Amino acid sequence: MNLLQIRYFVAVAEELNFRKASERLHVSQPPLSFHIKSLEEELGLPLFNRSTRHVALTEAGSALLERARQILDLFDRTQVDMHDMAAGAAGTLRVAFTISTSFHSFFHRIVHSYRETWPKVNLLLSSLPSGPQIAALTKGDLDIGLLRWPFEVAPGLITTRLHSASLVLAMHRTHELADADKVNLAHLRGNPFITYPQSMDREVGIYTQIFSLCEKAGFAPRVAHEAYEPSLMIGLVAAGAGVAIVPSSLQCMQIPGVVYKPIDDPMAATELHLVRREGGNSPRIDNFWNAALEIVALEEWSGLGQATRLQASQ
Repeated sequence: MNLLQIRYFVAVAEELNFRKASERLHVSQPPLSFHIKSLEEELGLPLFNRSTRHVALTEAGSALLERARQILDLFDRTQVDMHDMAAGAAGTLRVAFTISTSFHSFFHRIVHSYRETWPKVNLLLSSLPSGPQIAALTKGDLDIGLLRWPFEVAPGLITTRLHSASLVLAMHRTHELADADKVNLAHLRGNPFITYPQSMDREVGIYTQIFSLCEKAGFAPRVAHEAYEPSLMIGLVAAGAGVAIVPSSLQCMQIPGVVYKPIDDPMAATELHLVRREGGNSPRIDNFWNAALEIVALEEWSGLGQATRLQASQ
């Protein structure tokens, strides 16, 4: 039994007329009759009761028709799925992002646009710090990462700077610097700081950046509280537990009692990068990658550039 025989059988079974079935299939009647006869001989039983005036399905023919339709439907759907996969319109795409990335408006638009454009793709989103993203990309457990610079890039990865933004200081509205236009970090000497846990210093790039900025201002921050998530940091700021240096995207988190101030230091900035494996040939990855760049460009964010191959410093 082959696919051609099944297609011919279904056409005759649905038309119950060899002439009409041949017209539907755009073949002449002799080859059609030959293939039906061969199928019956192969199965060892008749599929049609034939007369000069009438064609009807036998019991076996009726049973085969249901399964034959299922076979053809599965085959047709498989063809479509394979074509979709070749075009990057099907399959699974694994994308990770840092928590603060999810507060960017362009991130919402990227994900929404991708889902709308390629609805058959199973888009798996996960929140991971930069370090674990690099590890997952290197092992092939992740397709695309959205990471905050600085981070260590392993050999074999490609990165594109997607967006640049300032870091801001989150403080309670009763803080003595709450009315300032911008804040000089040197004035925060002795203030309690809220940061990521020290154990995440190799996972969260902004952790080391915060300490570098404070060191440049002439002091080491006095860490009063540690928090794994930006929302918890801002919550602690609202409680008056300290100040926090955070990406400006978190300013959308408007909690009563919290004010955000620019930092008077040009180095108080952060970059968001797209990262993928080098040499991968995946239309799904290309589609997401290009969509992200296009959407950010449309929003006129700064920092777009050509992909750069980065090698590990060691």
